[in-house]
Amino acid sequence: MGESEERNYSPYLYRKQVRKYTLRITLCGIKPAIWRKVEVPSNISLRHLSYLIIEIMGLFNHHMNHFIVGKNYYVPKDEYNVYDDKEDLLIQNEYTISDVLTEKGKHIRFEYDFGDSWMHEVKHSSVAEYGESEERHIRFVGGARACPPEDCGGIWGYQELLELFAKRKARKRLTADEKELLEWYDIDSEFDPDYLEKEDCEDIAEIFDVE
Repeated sequence: MGESEERNYSPYLYRKQVRKYTLRITLCGIKPAIWRKVEVPSNISLRHLSYLIIEIMGLFNHHMNHFIVGKNYYVPKDEYNVYDDKEDLLIQNEYTISDVLTEKGKHIRFEYDFGDSWMHEVKHSSVAEYGESEERHIRFVGGARACPPEDCGGIWGYQELLELFAKRKARKRLTADEKELLEWYDIDSEFDPDYLEKEDCEDIAEIFDVE
């Protein structure tokens, strides 16, 4: 996310009451779970949150996205005109996470890359009041496992890559096409699908923690 993009929307919107939300973001359809947990002010705009999710899940923001809340789709303002059917479309830039997740335990969905369809569950894990002198920050709380490579064909494509990786790790023979596929997605002998670089996630949260 470049500086010019940051200036095109408000990271936070005015709301009379601002609470501390903890969100658990889980990539749907794969086990063991790939997830991240973040703490955010409840007035964070859905637009800013969409960038945060994309970055902290390890994606590259090369594709469109939207939040799905019931029958409503919350889309970026600059992508609104791309949708053919504009019924039930709302603008991410005009809503906060507290507008769509009002109760602890509830969740909404976030979809990134409509071709690969990376669907995420965004769950409202907990809510707390800020102390009188407590600053409102975005903070990485925890997570597990590496994110799949971008443009690998969605959950099914990633599962195929994991199977090929396991096959190579077991020193089983791979075809030339299978080897090429692993090389294309930079899945080499050092790849570990269970490893999460938590310091990177902390750095991302700090970058998105703007006033």
